[in-house]
Amino acid sequence: MSEFGHDLSSDAGAVIADRLTHLAELIDQGLLGQMVRGLAVDGWTVEEVRTELPFFHREQIVLETDYGGPVMLTHRRTAAQLRTVSMDFSGRADLVLALVHESGQGALQVVDLKTRGCLASFNPADPSLGDALQEAPPTCFSTVPQNSSETELLAEHRLQLTLYSLALQAQEAKKPAEQQRVVLPPALLVGANGRMIQLTADEVKAAQKDLEDHLAWRAALHLNPGLEAPPRLASGNSTCWSCAYYRGDLRRCAPEGESLGLVVKPGDER
Repeated sequence: MSEFGHDLSSDAGAVIADRLTHLAELIDQGLLGQMVRGLAVDGWTVEEVRTELPFFHREQIVLETDYGGPVMLTHRRTAAQLRTVSMDFSGRADLVLALVHESGQGALQVVDLKTRGCLASFNPADPSLGDALQEAPPTCFSTVPQNSSETELLAEHRLQLTLYSLALQAQEAKKPAEQQRVVLPPALLVGANGRMIQLTADEVKAAQKDLEDHLAWRAALHLNPGLEAPPRLASGNSTCWSCAYYRGDLRRCAPEGESLGLVVKPGDER
């Protein structure tokens, strides 16, 4: 038996091709497919589509102690004040949409594909019996999450999406003002139902603050290896659910009894 829930020993290629074709059809029916065909959304239409866009981004982290001063580093007889740290990121964004507004304003939007729920739990014949992400149909064009599964998926990847958007903003800032495009809130493309779900402007702002805090904390840990980790809360404490150190694919802190480090969840293929 394979992850697809079928015996692939006889014709693995056909089964995989059928699944990929079905997922492609869902995306084609969904908002992204319709936008690529020319559908205008809030005055925005797609001009171009770029897949696997490479990026390099350098984030400047301002280091401050609890009393607002610089971080003091001491090595043997040498002492130094450290105020900023540069963190470099590189990678590829699955999809970037170049859009134009009816007013003439240009924009960019990151759309990252997630294939959770597309394997064993996926039911192509009857979505109601399949993965929870199949509950909302591709023809629901709202970019607001429609159930807890979509909400959770978007929340888990909000820092990743925000980092991609920051990289785009930095690239645009290097262009002449008249050539710059605004960067719209990023979105996920849910493979299991073909829908686009998007962060709001307020969620992007909050995610950016959480990302900055998380990177500053990572820098502090690197520069001060003896720094104690924050105290872990009791098992089941809901406070951790909104904490940047807990949420996401790399868990730095968690309630007692939960594992730290890389988080691999059932059905999360990406």
